[in-house]
Amino acid sequence: MLYDQFFIDDLKNRADLVRIIEPYAPLKKKGANWMGCCPFH
Repeated sequence: MLYDQFFIDDLKNRADLVRIIEPYAPLKKKGANWMGCCPFH
């Protein structure tokens, strides 16, 4: 693996993925999760 699991988990905890993804793929809140269509399909 290129990156260790600690780095990946730390990055996920720090990044606001909704804010990063939403300009490219509209997201909708579904319960505790956010859902959106894959922008590549």
